[in-house]
Amino acid sequence: ANPCRVNPIPRPILTGGKTRHSLRLTILLSGLISFIAIYMEVYFVMTSFWNYKFYFLYDYLLIVFIMLLAVTSCSAIVVVYALLNWEDYRWAWTSFFSGYSISLWLMLYAVFYWNFHTAMHGRLQTTLYFAYSLLGCAG
Repeated sequence: ANPCRVNPIPRPILTGGKTRHSLRLTILLSGLISFIAIYMEVYFVMTSFWNYKFYFLYDYLLIVFIMLLAVTSCSAIVVVYALLNWEDYRWAWTSFFSGYSISLWLMLYAVFYWNFHTAMHGRLQTTLYFAYSLLGCAG
């Protein structure tokens, strides 16, 4: 009745070695690939939001957002494919983290932008900047 025979005993997964470390690196690199795809648009949006410049390319922003969704989903699919080739059946959270790891790169860029492109000083401005950046990265 079944097209193939399945073993009811799961295979052991290697807990140490290269697999786990390369998996973490793969998750971070999948977020970096997604960040590189939208880097310039993030710069223009942050400049318009924090340096009071006008931004008029909303249709281009929509195209870049659709491109970000496509690149992020494709990189998550590649990470899950690599996990399944390593015969690791615990792929669900890894697929989530590989797609969500772009938020880490966006937050690192927000810290970089705050240090080198803004002239903010004071506790209130810093708190508002990082609170909005954290909401933008987590949302």
